[in-house]
This record gives sequence, structure tokens and C-alpha cells, in this order.
Amino acid sequence: MTFYQNDLIYEVASAKLRIGLRIYLTAIFLIVSFVGNQCCRYRAMLRLIRKRRAEVSLFTGWLNGISIFQVGYKLGRAPASFMAYFMVLVALANFAGDLLVSGLVKTIQVPSRCPFGTGVVIPQNATTYSSEPEYNQLAVRMAIQAQNTSLGNGGLSGLYWKYNADPNFRAQAKDVAGNWTCNDVHQDVTYPANETTIADDKGGIDSTLQSIAQDLTVKGLQYPNASVDVGTCVDVWGSAFIWSASPQPSGFGPWDVKASVDTDMNDQCVKNQTLTLKSYHCSLDAPLIQWVINNTGGLQTIQQWIMPVYGTLMDNPSAPANETISSLLNVLTMVSSGGRIGTNDRAWNDPTIGCLADRAAIPPEVFTLLFLATLAAAAMTVYWIILFLSFHYATSTLSLTTVRQLKEKTPNDLVDWIRFALWRSEARGDEQEIPGKWNLIIDDMFEPGFEASPRRERGAEEVLDGKSTQMPIELRETYIGLR
Repeated sequence: MTFYQNDLIYEVASAKLRIGLRIYLTAIFLIVSFVGNQCCRYRAMLRLIRKRRAEVSLFTGWLNGISIFQVGYKLGRAPASFMAYFMVLVALANFAGDLLVSGLVKTIQVPSRCPFGTGVVIPQNATTYSSEPEYNQLAVRMAIQAQNTSLGNGGLSGLYWKYNADPNFRAQAKDVAGNWTCNDVHQDVTYPANETTIADDKGGIDSTLQSIAQDLTVKGLQYPNASVDVGTCVDVWGSAFIWSASPQPSGFGPWDVKASVDTDMNDQCVKNQTLTLKSYHCSLDAPLIQWVINNTGGLQTIQQWIMPVYGTLMDNPSAPANETISSLLNVLTMVSSGGRIGTNDRAWNDPTIGCLADRAAIPPEVFTLLFLATLAAAAMTVYWIILFLSFHYATSTLSLTTVRQLKEKTPNDLVDWIRFALWRSEARGDEQEIPGKWNLIIDDMFEPGFEASPRRERGAEEVLDGKSTQMPIELRETYIGLR
């Protein structure tokens, strides 16, 4: 059990949780009803003992649902005095509990750890091979999908130790080995229209862009042998992208990237349009897998990957260019452990991966209701104990027989009132203690009374004398008193 965005989270199916909550609330409200009924009984008996009389409305016992209002209407006052307000609150809470549990307790996705299974895994130990990773392979597409999926699920971007095609992937800090960061060098360069317009249609754009790349190299914004790509129309610029890797004198070792991006990647194809290039410096911060880049040929890799990077920039012109470049450099690094990477490897360390997992959630409204219902049951129980002790203190000077008769003869619910009516009708014998063995009858004058009903007992037929005792069913006073 944990908290997530104010919800109480359980690792269980929401359907089972709803059943459990309904059982719990039903049990709590049953306890409240039982204890509340005892509280009504002891309050009424205490009133009788202390004042020798009590209003009839105090002897209704605990009522539920519509009965609260029906009895109150017929009595002309609240049943059981102030306890009626608690009865109404409990009835409303019981009804609200069904609605809230049914409508609000549901399955949500929360950050968690899920089994990884298989996928692309960066090797555990450094190797000495030379790598020029291919762009057109499944591992690259999976890496791009993993980046997008993680960000879409609220996770981290970066270099992942392992990844697969799980749509619930949500990278956590322990899943990220490092990150490429591309910082704006704040040296934007604008080339006038006459330098970006070609005079012929025989490769003029490429030759002009190469000259611009050389100019950027002189300005320190590119490394030598920069790779260039451009979108062209008939005889004007579309958009331009230039990037290059730092030299690796021995063919191995660390390298970084410089990139220059057209500030307008929409490829408007407008004649006499200036070209403004924003430049970035990209570096890797991943000490544990720096060996991967050291074994990768920077110059060759940059040349192979310029077209997909340029295409991504064109497809997402509104996205920050430095984030797009950083993301693809992360992808490049994750597949740099070879030319073509396997996609069915198992994890060599942690067998789990960050994800969004389905969990049953209890929202604050339901949790509050559960807390208040439990608190009400506890408070009602304490009140019952107080009344119970007060009653025993008040009757400490009375005999046990008197106290027993007081408990037996004081009505508190429907059955008690039937027994009370039988007692007042002067019915005698054990049959008086079992109201179900009596019939209500009327005579020729339509005056109601009681008659003992015939019954069978232990296989032998025993018919009662059928004697009836007439008693008008009416209350002659509004108080019940002790004789």
C-alpha cells in the first residue's frame, strides 16, 4: 500500500478491491447499527431511572433508511432524540459508500518496476572492437520508440542500459546510464540571400553549403570534414543542417559533436531568403559507458547518420533542435556496441525496468469515507461503554431482579414493543416471551386483541386454550413510566 498523487494504491485488481471495500463498509455500518441500538436502549433506561418517565419517541431503537423519516413523521418528533441525526448520517454514508466505491475505485497506471524480459542491452564489460552503427536496423527503431514512449509516460530520456518495445516503458534514474547534452553556443550566423542562391542547377547548392561549412569551421563552430545536408527547391534554399565530430587521432577515443541548424526548418522555398544557422556543442556525460563511444568511429558514424537526423529535424520543426539532436545521439550510442544489434538479449544485472503498472486506486473521497465510518464505529462504541457503565452505576442500589425486569420490559425495537403490548394485555406464561406465538385478532366490534396461536412441539400436538385477551391498540399517554 502506497500513496500516488493523493490516491491510496493497492497492488490488486480493482474489482477485488471494490468487493473488499463494500464488505468492509457493510460490516462497519452493521457494527454502527448494532452499537447504536444498544446506545438507544441504555439512554432510554437511564432516563427512566433518573426521571421515572421518558418520552415514547426515545424507545424506537436504531432505525435505518426511510424508517427514520416515517417513524419521525408519525411520532411528530425525532426518534431516539439526537440519535436520529446520527441515523440519518449513517444511512446517507451507507448509500454514498456504494456510489463512491463503484464509481471512483478503479485501475490507474503508476510508476513501478516491471520484468524486462528481452530486448536491447548494453554489454556489461568494455570491449576493444571498432563500431560504425547502422541506422537502418530494428534496434534503432526500438530505441527511438523507447525514447518517445518513456517521455510520453512521464519518464526520463537518455542512454538506457536496456530497452524493448514495451508500450508502458517509463525510464527511471536507475535505467539511465547517461545523456548527450547539446548546448547553444550563442553564435548564430546569418548568410545573405546572394550567398544562398545558386546560379545554376548543377550542384550549386552543395558547393555553396560546403563553403558555408568551411566558414563555420573557421569560426570554430564546426570541426573539419563536416557533413552537410540540405532541403532544396528549384533554385533556392529549403533548410540546412551541418554537423561534425571531433577528430580521433588514433581512430579510437572520445569524441564530441558540433551541429549547426537552420533556424527555419519548415522548407518554405522562398527566393532571396537569408540563411540563419544556430550552432550547438554536444558532449556525452556517461562515464560508465564512455568506452562505447571510444570504440565508435565518430567521423564515419556522423556521416552515416546525417540524413536521418536531418529528416527528424524536418519532421519536427517546432521541437527544440538541440533536444532532437541529443535524443538521436543517445540512440546512436545505445546501438554502438556493434554494427547490427540483437534485440532479444536478457539483462545482465537488474531484471526489471521502469514502467507504468496497473494498480487499484482508492481516491481521497473514498478513503475519507472509510476513515469517517471507522471513526464513527469507534466513537459509537466508546459512547456505548460510557452508557453501559453509567447504567450499572445508576442501578447499583437496585436488586438484580429489578434490573433484569427493567431490561426485559423496556421496549427498544419492534419485537420489544410487541412483547410490551403482550405484557400490558396481561398475557401470562412462557408464551408471552415468544411474540411469534400470538395472533392479533378483532372481535365483532372490530376491537383488536391478542390470541395465543396453536403450535406443535417435539412431535406432539399441543393446542393452547385459545383464550384471547382484548386490548385496544392505542397509547393513552405520551410517556412510559416505572411502577
